[in-house]
Amino acid sequence: MTREKEISNKLRSAVIVMILLTPAFTNLIEHAGSVTMVLMTLIGVYTFYQLGRIEYSRREKAIMGVFVLYFFFSLVMSAVHNFLGGISIFKWNSDHAVRMLTILPIYYLFIQTKLEQKTIWYSVVAGAVASGMYALFTSIATNFSSRIIGPYNPCLFGYFSVALSFMSLSGYHFFYEKDKKLILLPLFAFMCGLLAAFFSGTRGSVVTIPFLTVVFIFQIKRHLKEFNTRIAVSAITAIFIFLLLLFPHTTLSERFKKGVDEARYYIKNHECVECIGKYDAHHLRMWMEAMVIIKDHPAIGVGPKGYKKFVTDRINQHKIAPGIEIFDTPHNMYLSMMTSYGIFGLIVILAFYLVPLSAFLYAIRNNRNRSDLIDISYCGLFLIAGYMLFSMTGTLFIRNMLISFYIIMLSAILSIIRPAESPLSK
Repeated sequence: MTREKEISNKLRSAVIVMILLTPAFTNLIEHAGSVTMVLMTLIGVYTFYQLGRIEYSRREKAIMGVFVLYFFFSLVMSAVHNFLGGISIFKWNSDHAVRMLTILPIYYLFIQTKLEQKTIWYSVVAGAVASGMYALFTSIATNFSSRIIGPYNPCLFGYFSVALSFMSLSGYHFFYEKDKKLILLPLFAFMCGLLAAFFSGTRGSVVTIPFLTVVFIFQIKRHLKEFNTRIAVSAITAIFIFLLLLFPHTTLSERFKKGVDEARYYIKNHECVECIGKYDAHHLRMWMEAMVIIKDHPAIGVGPKGYKKFVTDRINQHKIAPGIEIFDTPHNMYLSMMTSYGIFGLIVILAFYLVPLSAFLYAIRNNRNRSDLIDISYCGLFLIAGYMLFSMTGTLFIRNMLISFYIIMLSAILSIIRPAESPLSK
């Protein structure tokens, strides 16, 4: 029996609808990202069975390879630490690393679906606008007295919203080319995403805004003389002025002041265990304990559960103030990988970000006559840069929603900039 050469229109439409809904649903509905990932994985496997193999470039193989590496590295290192701790090497209770393997069927599916750029642009804009409207109306309902939580917690909601805001903004040229009035869509989405982050009160997400703005400046510098770019720059300037005026009246302002005061007090009195409040400067304290672990165990770390045990033991011995023992990780992805797996963990997480990042940089450098491919590459750049910055204050890949979104959107954008030298095999 001869296999069909293309994915069916019904299946293609279903995939496109799921991508359009992924950003908004992942940030607003609990488990939506995981459900979408499972469905796309199953459809991808089915599509592979129907259509067969395709050829990948070396760059594509390298990107998929780092996801597979993440999985096997986590599996082997967990077995090593279980063995050293006298636990069965077959006891591995984390499904987060397994999810990394879903990039294989999902990326394959998106290639066969032949996604268009407009699907990505409308999906991130819809996600940013939905997040902003949800945050605004929820804040009004609570009289702006509490942080916006989202489906999980304020930090995840804030991280996600900032990423969506800049991913939307990178599509301003696409919308302007379709209709001059449509440039308002990515600008409105940009404002909505930042508003959502402000109302979440997440300091870690807000401090990344200046860095991501610098990336956007690199994107628009080649178009500075164009009218649409001037509109975008003027609108962004107005949005930043508005947010600066709003900032003193939000809980975010109070949290920044409190964080700075606590950090100063901790640095001055860190040797006095009794002087430190239970929840004072907890991020700084967690990072300091992580550095102690890294110094003592630089090669292979202390395992995924070793950080919490180490901190708890130090508290029981009255070496440090209590409070941070409730956290499983040091709230920093890089420190978390190093405390768990040593220097090799840091190498793996850096490769996890930098290998796909290099693909977008390559596309930007080698498509100077294709503004559309450059802009969609910047969208991917904002995705990865956002995650790299958020990893400074959060342990991202222990959260299924962040794993799901990263894999789905990364795969979708990569399938669009897929190099011409990677044809489908016959």
